[in-house]
Amino acid sequence: MKMMPEAVATHHYVDRDTGLAAIKLLPCEYFVTRFDVMAAGSGQKGPQEKIGVLSTVLGSCVSACLRDPVAGVAGMNHYMLPWTPQACDPRHGLRYGNHAMAVLIEAMERMGARRERIEAKVAGGGRVMSGSAARVGDANADYVVQSLAEHGITLLARDLGGPSARRVHYLPASGRMLVRKLGAQEGAERVRQQESRLIAELPSRELPKEVRALMPDVKEFRT
Repeated sequence: MKMMPEAVATHHYVDRDTGLAAIKLLPCEYFVTRFDVMAAGSGQKGPQEKIGVLSTVLGSCVSACLRDPVAGVAGMNHYMLPWTPQACDPRHGLRYGNHAMAVLIEAMERMGARRERIEAKVAGGGRVMSGSAARVGDANADYVVQSLAEHGITLLARDLGGPSARRVHYLPASGRMLVRKLGAQEGAERVRQQESRLIAELPSRELPKEVRALMPDVKEFRT
């Protein structure tokens, strides 16, 4: 598979709960970081630890949080639709799970991770959009489980499906994934609107018929 240009997350901040350096992933982004293996075992921050928290907000989208505890490499992605068999506009590649998973895994392997050691925790796939598009979350959730199995990666934990948007924090050094369900007053509607807009911007020629069939009442696809 030819990889799309990489959309590495660049939103740095300091997590107010832990005081750790953090990265926020937006839709269609990913990030990979190193952590100190000795520090991970002791619970202390080590000098090689770069980013202590990876975070994102998910509606129907899915994030895979991956970690090689031996190499001290971890990462996260954020994709919007399960797959496309077509060549993509470079601006759109990381919106699809098949590209987003391949890019994340290959980036981790370039930093020393080995596929047989990688452990995964996944979240997202909520039924937050209206009409037929609500099924997109289920398809995204099914795809991430399938993709991990195809790549030979062990799935340790999942928080998938249901009616809610989620805020996800992943701590590379410990491998903990913290998930908070969002209510109407916490931005859930904003997440739904953002995802609906981004999906509607996609050229229909990039979408396999199985994906288009999930949302026949979405008319705004660009040709």
